[in-house]
Amino acid sequence: MPTFVIMKRHLLSLILFFCYLLSNAQTPCTPIPGSAGETCANPCWVCLNPYFGNTFSFQNQGATPNQFCGNGTSLDNDQYLAFIPTCSGQGVVSFTITSNGGCNIQAAIYKQGMCNMTPLECNAGFNGTISGFGGSVTYTAGTMYMLMIDGVSGAQCFFNVECENPDCISKPPNPLTQSWSPMTTNAPNPIPCANPIPDVWYNFSVPAVPGANKYHWWVKQGDATIKKGTVQGNDITLNGSTGTSTQVNFNAPGTIEICCQATNGCDSTNQLCKVFTVLTPPDRDTTVFICDEDASWPGTGVPNAPSPLPGAPFAPGTYAINLKTAQNCPYVFNVTVNKLPPNTKDLGDKVLCESESFTYCGRTYNGNQSGIKTFVCVGTGQYPPQSCDTTITVNIVGIVITPSLTSNSTNLACPGDKITLDACSSTFTPNNATVSYEWYKDNVLISGATGCSYDAMDAGTYKVKVIVTFNGKSCSKELTKIITTSYPPPPTPANVPQNGPFCNNQNYTFTISNVNSNFTYTWYLNGSVVSSGTSVTVTASAPTFELCVKTTNACNVDTNKCYIFPAIVVPDRDTLVFICDEDTGWPGTNVPNAPNPLPGAPFGPGLHVVQLTNGQGCMYNFNVTVDKYPPNTKDLGDKILCESESFTYCGQTFFGSQGGPKQFSCSGNGQNPPQSCDTIITVNIIGIVITPQLTASSTVLNCPGDIITLDACGSTSTPNGADLTYKWFKNNILIPGATNCNLSITTPGLYKVEITATFNGKSCTKNSTITISQNFPPNPTVAIVPQKGPFCNNQSYNFTISNYNSAFTYEWTLNGQVISQGSSVSTVVNAPSFTLCVKTSNICNEDTNICYTFL
Repeated sequence: MPTFVIMKRHLLSLILFFCYLLSNAQTPCTPIPGSAGETCANPCWVCLNPYFGNTFSFQNQGATPNQFCGNGTSLDNDQYLAFIPTCSGQGVVSFTITSNGGCNIQAAIYKQGMCNMTPLECNAGFNGTISGFGGSVTYTAGTMYMLMIDGVSGAQCFFNVECENPDCISKPPNPLTQSWSPMTTNAPNPIPCANPIPDVWYNFSVPAVPGANKYHWWVKQGDATIKKGTVQGNDITLNGSTGTSTQVNFNAPGTIEICCQATNGCDSTNQLCKVFTVLTPPDRDTTVFICDEDASWPGTGVPNAPSPLPGAPFAPGTYAINLKTAQNCPYVFNVTVNKLPPNTKDLGDKVLCESESFTYCGRTYNGNQSGIKTFVCVGTGQYPPQSCDTTITVNIVGIVITPSLTSNSTNLACPGDKITLDACSSTFTPNNATVSYEWYKDNVLISGATGCSYDAMDAGTYKVKVIVTFNGKSCSKELTKIITTSYPPPPTPANVPQNGPFCNNQNYTFTISNVNSNFTYTWYLNGSVVSSGTSVTVTASAPTFELCVKTTNACNVDTNKCYIFPAIVVPDRDTLVFICDEDTGWPGTNVPNAPNPLPGAPFGPGLHVVQLTNGQGCMYNFNVTVDKYPPNTKDLGDKILCESESFTYCGQTFFGSQGGPKQFSCSGNGQNPPQSCDTIITVNIIGIVITPQLTASSTVLNCPGDIITLDACGSTSTPNGADLTYKWFKNNILIPGATNCNLSITTPGLYKVEITATFNGKSCTKNSTITISQNFPPNPTVAIVPQKGPFCNNQSYNFTISNYNSAFTYEWTLNGQVISQGSSVSTVVNAPSFTLCVKTSNICNEDTNICYTFL
């Protein structure tokens, strides 16, 4: 049938059904949306006079009975409508059920607790109206039964139900229409109040509703707690007639709405709500304190309460005072009067210098009044604790200093003399204080003078300040002493006349021309003392370079005067020369200030004395020492080479394959030693030699999926400490991640392993290759088995593969059972046979399959 014709028929059915609904004057009862009333286990109690519904939204909600109407019909979108008979007997309740819009439905009657059993009465399916349904059931008054409605085979149907004898069915409860009871409180007495306050339990109740078996109380708005017996919360359900009353505690000020619903489990609109304006609670408790020396409290200064409170004054204790709120709600005001503990204050240590004082609360103590002091300080406030007296304790610690200043003299006889000023015997209290010192000269602080003694070296007025510190407090006292001087006259420099010239083979006498008996003289020749005391003359041999005279007074203060005398100049008279270890002698050339070559040259190793004359005719000896250089050697250390690399030095070349220590001579290239000396060269050649070893578990891939292992783990290298690493290539392309000494492959190609040996930072490589080929068998072809018929069920037939290939094996299967395996080209089958299959396989177990059906 065309789709638009079906749509027209459904639309017509819907229009007729809605017209039917509009023509019925009675409003139907409906289950709570989404409630458990849609299941057999916990159905919804509804009015069934009449009930209009559909099976649209009840997919797979109910439990499926063991049998439905005895024929196993499925229940796909069943819904269960509960009712309670008020009469007992057979047929006291029966229904007229109408399916609307040409839709096929089925119905059944169940008893509560028998959902998975055979229905008490059923109708497997009807399209239209059925009357007297349920009339064959024997009912028990007060027991719940369910009328089940279901669209046959998942059909979504409109339907209506009407009870033919509605007086025998219980109805849902009446709505809550009366007012709430007056609000009262239990503490301290039941008192009606215009507005509640927080933290008080108030009593509420609603009138009992016929048919209701539970009362649902909840907080719709605001912060409150509901309580009944031991059950409390903000959303509770109370069973039975006692659920009509409860208690409510308003947890905070503001607008709070409390609701109650009388229900038997089916009615969601049967509720009554009440809005309360909860006031801020007045102060109901206070704790006050009085001073330890006081007897009572006057009862004043309490916020939101009469001042003074009734019954004041109050001695220490607890008092309950009856007051009323502005809304005339009585409440109890609890007052606790406590005595403050005795008020004490320990000021701790007060450290004072001897002349200082400390004043507190009218009491004054000086630094010389050390010790613990205790006195009372009267409170100055109006109320405790400011008005309370305080016992004051303070420990006066006085810093008392007795300075001492002594010295070993008061006069400095010579420059450099020192007089020790000593203040170390100064005393002080307390004993565990720390002491420091400052020294002054003529009232100017002497930098760095911080010890208990000081060495004075100049005349002046000296002062010591003794500083005593205790707990961060410093006090000081001072003493002074005057130091004088009595120095002798300073010496005058000695005057020694110079006579010359001076020869190196004569003695010469030098005399001071301005001798003074108050002084002593010390003579120095070239820095060495040659005479000291009162001598005014000294004799020295020429050549003399420097003659000095130091003049000293009684305080060892001195002056110094030096004279330089000309001396005969002689050439260098000694030299040291070197020759190479391989040479035999030195020619005696290139000696400064000497003939070239020296007489007697050449000179072999040793000391040689040559006599010469200077320009003034002075004879002198020229000493020549000839030494041999030690053998010249150079160790080049290790030279690490790859097998094919070379190393060249001083004309000698070595390859990496020539490992080991090498030694050779390198000739000097200079004209004179040491550049002209030969050098013995030592070098250690370390050759990195790699011996690859590449093997394969096979060189031919015989089947798809075969795996061949290439192994280079047996490769070796020298030296023994070298590290080996590996890279694998296929057709000269690097294989990413292939860095092990072995490799598993599944495809043919030219494979190469690159082996790298690394020793002391030097890396060398060597390659090895292997070729892997592929030899896959041909793919199997589908067996062709010609069909010839007709086939008779009482005969045997021979079926043969027409395109048989000996390279393949064949498996014959008859009706799913293997009847032949191997290289058989034909098989015999007894008719009748339904299906004959042949699977063709190659050696790699790849296969094709074909089946033939014979009738």
